[in-house]
Amino acid sequence: MNNLRQNVDLKNTLQTGVFITPQMKQSIAMLQMPILELSQEIFTVLEENPILETSEQDSDTSVQDETQTEELLETEQTDKLSELVENVTGEDW
Repeated sequence: MNNLRQNVDLKNTLQTGVFITPQMKQSIAMLQMPILELSQEIFTVLEENPILETSEQDSDTSVQDETQTEELLETEQTDKLSELVENVTGEDW
């Protein structure tokens, strides 16, 4: 009877993994883009896809928004540079 004895083993394994979909990759790439590059990307996608459209309010202000964005970025960089100069040339030095 020892020869007829059967062993039955049941094993359970648990795995975790991360799957990144193409949409997630696109979202991550868009989140990392600077504002000017993002607005150019959106403009390109709108030109390539005839189904997509912007509202009239958005299209009227898009040129103004780009100019304002560039000015804000320049102002922000100037402010950061000024702050850095103040820190380096301050009384602590």
